Amino acid sequence: MPLDPAVAILDPDDVLAELKLDDSEYARIERIVNAASARLERAANTVFRTRAVTKTFDGDGTPVLDLPGPAIAVHWVTVDGKVQDAAAYVVDTDLGRVIATGGWPLGLRNIQVNATLGYDPVPHEVREACFLLVRRMASPSSDLRSEHIGDYGYTKFEPSGEGDLPDDVEALVLPFRRWRF
Repeated sequence: MPLDPAVAILDPDDVLAELKLDDSEYARIERIVNAASARLERAANTVFRTRAVTKTFDGDGTPVLDLPGPAIAVHWVTVDGKVQDAAAYVVDTDLGRVIATGGWPLGLRNIQVNATLGYDPVPHEVREACFLLVRRMASPSSDLRSEHIGDYGYTKFEPSGEGDLPDDVEALVLPFRRWRF
């Protein structure tokens, strides 16, 4: 699968150079960059690479819709298929929230928001986290999750599901995590 420019946090050429790999590894590194980037977004519940996203919400009467990333622009909002006047809501770009002063009407999957979300540029910490994850995924011998010096012990990194990231990777993306309740 070729590089997905909408999601990929790193440039495969930079990864090849850093890992001292030759161009014969390019296609494999593209796949790994795609997978690592998507995994970080899922784990953090955040869009990192700037792109247009359409998100569907259930209206629950509360005034706030939390988008999965900082909002660069909200292009349109619909309720029950009808485009809303921009005066009916306020956008908090930093927090990635669309706020209706009277609350969003009740309904299942009745609200859609189309917005450009993400960071421009992608934060350095997120780029480093992606690189660390790519390095682990590219090198099967790089599977150490944590290590202790006193009474020596180590934990092998074995991904068991979404959100299960190596400690150093998780520490870098945790400040960007968008919590869901």
